[in-house]
Amino acid sequence: MLELITSLSSTELIDDGINNVLCKVGEYTCADRAYVFEINEDYTTTNTYEWCKEGVTPQIDNLKGIPFESMPNWIHLFLHGENILIEELEDIKAEMPQEYRRNLLRSTDWYLVDYQARGKRTGNGGRCKYA
Repeated sequence: MLELITSLSSTELIDDGINNVLCKVGEYTCADRAYVFEINEDYTTTNTYEWCKEGVTPQIDNLKGIPFESMPNWIHLFLHGENILIEELEDIKAEMPQEYRRNLLRSTDWYLVDYQARGKRTGNGGRCKYA
């Protein structure tokens, strides 16, 4: 992990550094996708970076300007500094119905983490696997 942080801070092109970190995280966790979402001022979130395993269709262009109200439980957890681990999508069907319906890709597991920059919540990152 220290190597990834060092490589990110020493790269001249931050986009290349973030994409490299997503690739390493995705490969290390055997994920199909690893990604970063940024919070927008209009209370939406946008997928800004994405790594996909070979053969997996990128979703970054489909995940722009997603309104907070379409995922109220996740936003609540993120705003309270919590992370989300979903080992099986069906497990959230009853308690997080909007997030369940929002997941059109039907990934089988998720791990999402909140991140901050300069003390301000700026987005989240995660990884997922598909069935």
